[in-house]
Amino acid sequence: MLMKETDVVLEAVLDVDLPPVAERSLEDVEKIRRSAAWLYGVDVADVEPPGRDHPELLTAALRALADRGYADVSVCVMALSTPDVQYEKSLAALFSAGTAAEPSVVGVTEQGLAGPFTALRLAALELATTDGRAVVLVPDLRPVVPTPGRQLTEDRMVVLVLRRGGAGRVVRGLEVRRTPDPLPGSHPSTRAGDGTVTVVGHHVERPDDAVLVPRDGAFTTGVWEVLARLLADEDHARAPIAVVEEDHLLGYRCELLLGPAHRVPDVDGYRRVAAAHGAADALARAARDLVPAGPVVVLPADHEAGAGYRRLATLPTDGADLTVWRSTTEQGDAAPPSDWDLAVTWIRLGLTERLLAAVVAHLQGRRVGGVVTASLGPVKVQVADVVLRQLEAEALLTAADAPARASVREAGLLLDDAVRDCIRLLGAAGFADTPLARSAYAADILGNVGDVSIGEPV
Repeated sequence: MLMKETDVVLEAVLDVDLPPVAERSLEDVEKIRRSAAWLYGVDVADVEPPGRDHPELLTAALRALADRGYADVSVCVMALSTPDVQYEKSLAALFSAGTAAEPSVVGVTEQGLAGPFTALRLAALELATTDGRAVVLVPDLRPVVPTPGRQLTEDRMVVLVLRRGGAGRVVRGLEVRRTPDPLPGSHPSTRAGDGTVTVVGHHVERPDDAVLVPRDGAFTTGVWEVLARLLADEDHARAPIAVVEEDHLLGYRCELLLGPAHRVPDVDGYRRVAAAHGAADALARAARDLVPAGPVVVLPADHEAGAGYRRLATLPTDGADLTVWRSTTEQGDAAPPSDWDLAVTWIRLGLTERLLAAVVAHLQGRRVGGVVTASLGPVKVQVADVVLRQLEAEALLTAADAPARASVREAGLLLDDAVRDCIRLLGAAGFADTPLARSAYAADILGNVGDVSIGEPV
């Protein structure tokens, strides 16, 4: 069972906090033990006192989803690997009752450690024809009856949240196959050779590259608990992740490969930072969220563009200096604008707003024939032209969820004109080496990085 790269994104992995074990009366305990003994064909003496049950774990999962804002669940797939004494309760009905929508609920059983991987595949297939989110519930219950190969020490619940597109990690590959023996050296990170961080189960042969292993006493949730921590670690945001698990008891080998973290750019946030603090701070914030990309990249001086770029020059601004980086490989020009292109254009919009405010303040402190320069009719017209170009650029950038390259370029041309109008309004001060002129230069150079021609690296 193989699934190749899709547009399905693993949005989050929730390691759910569970409530304390509920107290039960002796009568209830004995009733549950007798029911479990009858259901699983064992002696009552072999049945452990019951702790939590699947409905309690599911209720905790619903609460965690609501707290994180993942309420629009259209599909729920439960990967159940341990027996439950509360067999008379409908988990599907309980989950449906706990959500605002009416989700499709499916269960995967009798697959052991492979269950969550199969559940992920089913959820991804359902998302192909369904809006909203899909969740995969991975509960671990401490068994109350003898269960070979299941050495659980505590109850756990992990929830995987998926959707089509948006922020998260793209599911690049998913495979579940039957195999009687482990396959040394076949995990995705060995094949990829691209810095993949690998999470492996306890029974998987450990490769030589970066490996994270579940805690002792974990069963089905083990690798997913590790994945939850890994997704929250910014140090690994740009590395692909592989999750590899084997169930030797049932003869399954499973592999999941996730792409680097993708964030939806906070373009309006970048714009506000640029308007308030300048280019360096705004570019630094964008670089934390996105991967800088393009033929030429401009970043704060304390940032590096990464592999495939060489440093060309340092640009002074009204704040921290900027560094220009050029790609060492050819890049096509027909593709849609990247998130970085879009972010930089929004940053330029914020910079023109910052620049115009500084220009108006500068002109308010100057007089021509006893009249404040900013009050002169021709000056007001030029200021209005700048504001109009800013509004037109914003309209182009917000006309669609994903602006076309032509729209981003047209917005950039409008901002080019806005910057140059501001320089003309400054008069001679616009061509002097002042903080104000440097701010204008930064806004201008950011709009021309695709065509900038700077000689040898410095």
